Amino acid sequence: MLFHTWPFLVFLLVVLPVFFALRKTRCWIPWLMVASYFFYGWWNPYYLFLVAYSTVLDYVLVALMDHCPRAGQRVDVLSRLTRLRFDDPVLKSAFVVSALATLGAIAIAAAGPQTLRPTLILFGMILLLMALGALFSIRKIWLLISLVNNLALLLFFKYVLSSKT
Repeated sequence: MLFHTWPFLVFLLVVLPVFFALRKTRCWIPWLMVASYFFYGWWNPYYLFLVAYSTVLDYVLVALMDHCPRAGQRVDVLSRLTRLRFDDPVLKSAFVVSALATLGAIAIAAAGPQTLRPTLILFGMILLLMALGALFSIRKIWLLISLVNNLALLLFFKYVLSSKT
């Protein structure tokens, strides 16, 4: 759906009035998300998987930011690392899952085909950052993960795929 076509005008004539009707309610954000998914899915439905992946990851990262202690509170990293003593069970499970997934991604990258190695190394790096974010309970690490993930997707589709055509 291009901006100068009739389908976009119809899309806009449906989305905007509903948005203005819902803007004082709690439903305006889900409405904009559904409209955005429809907009991207109109062009290529397969890219909805990437948009959904990015949406879910960013939502999870913000939820994990919420579980981090506030600024000024000390975190005992050594007992977290040696005994897995976390104050928050969500951060503990995030650390365990992301640390195991990092090891799995590295093992698959080492034993798998060469064509998948760069992708698995980047995925392993994101998972390692997630493990460090849970271990140190630093909100900036979660923000860095979100930025790295979204910029990696953007750079891949902008430069890697456009250079092949």
